Amino acid sequence: MDAEQILQQIDELVFSHTGKHLNDLQQTILSKSLQNQKYPEIATQVHRNENYVKDTGGKLWKLLSDILGEDVNKFNIRSTFKKLIYKGVHSNNICRDIPPPPKNLNSPKKNTSKTQSELQEDLRDAPQLITFSGRREELTFLTTTILQQKTRLVGLFGVSGIGKTALALQLVNKIKHNFDYVIWRSLRSLPTLTEIQTDFIKLITKKSTVNLSNNQLFSQVKSYLHQHRCLIILDEVQLLFSKGKPAGTYLPGYENYGYFLKMIAEVPHNSCLLLTSWEQPREIELHNYCLSFPLTGLGKYGQEILKEKGLFGEENLEKLVDIYEAIPLYLEIVARIINNLFCGKVEEFLSYDKPFLDNDLKWILQQQIERLSPSEMNLLQLLAQPNNSISLSSLSEVEVSDIQSLKRRFLINTEEKNNQTSFYLDKVLKKYVKTSVYSKEKDN
Repeated sequence: MDAEQILQQIDELVFSHTGKHLNDLQQTILSKSLQNQKYPEIATQVHRNENYVKDTGGKLWKLLSDILGEDVNKFNIRSTFKKLIYKGVHSNNICRDIPPPPKNLNSPKKNTSKTQSELQEDLRDAPQLITFSGRREELTFLTTTILQQKTRLVGLFGVSGIGKTALALQLVNKIKHNFDYVIWRSLRSLPTLTEIQTDFIKLITKKSTVNLSNNQLFSQVKSYLHQHRCLIILDEVQLLFSKGKPAGTYLPGYENYGYFLKMIAEVPHNSCLLLTSWEQPREIELHNYCLSFPLTGLGKYGQEILKEKGLFGEENLEKLVDIYEAIPLYLEIVARIINNLFCGKVEEFLSYDKPFLDNDLKWILQQQIERLSPSEMNLLQLLAQPNNSISLSSLSEVEVSDIQSLKRRFLINTEEKNNQTSFYLDKVLKKYVKTSVYSKEKDN
């Protein structure tokens, strides 16, 4: 019996005793344990805190131990299951010789989904979702994480144009009826935390005005998050952070957002805060009930964007997706360039120096680069040299801090090279840094 068959049989066993199938994280822990992977590896692959993965695994092994009457752990799951099969416990009737579950475990759960009239929402800041490609696995994982595992704080992170807001919109549309209240706020106009909390309280109390001190607001919001199941979305959180400082350094006067995130993560409640940002807040790394979810490119689904723009030729489209890292906004800009300047001829476009950066793409990259500190910029320029990458062992303590900050901005990639951890830039950013005004200023 292979790992997939064992996983399927265990899922059926758990369902027969609890009335619930294994969730995505439990299935992953089982699958990876059967492959002898350790918790740190599993945590990295599922973008979860290592302690949370260990805790989930521990509860899973206890559940299986109770059901099977055997001591089950991540190291003996395969041998234990094979032994039970051999002894005839596991036949066509999977539960034949196993005691029945307590009755309350099989009682049907009350449907908590809200109807349109019951759900209270304020989505006036949410942009309109025009197109959405790929991200099916990410959407399923996030749905499970929020609804079943009740993660309190979820951050969708990545460079500008990678599709954070689009994924958030799709996710909210899918899960919002499982909440009592939903509020979406863009931070583009830099609202204070007082304004955000006031809007949230107005939604719940249906009052047009709220006259509370900052401490009272904070306390009231905390109480409502516990009493109700609320979904709060804060879009473009990077705007709360200072330019020229290490990633995650709050603007003067906005430091209380950090305390707010810390409260969301630490205090038990039934709600969820969803963030989108170019930069990862430091608070999200420190707690078990947080999920930092960096987005990567669309992969093969990037070709769908190019085809929608009227471009054809599978081999050439695959090359475009690779050059531009399958980042949705990059591909849309490139498709427009090819249609406008090259009459839709992808092959002719590819004959130019790659990657081709027009002013729109340069402007997008500039918005991110101008946020860096001088020492971070120096490291980027070093990484932009031909065939260059930097190993962790070659860095000073200060440079390690800069690397950590650049990682929080999702501007550098990590690879294992000669048994050492190394860092490098993607093709688009590398060319921009080499040809940008920053590099020219350094040369002068």
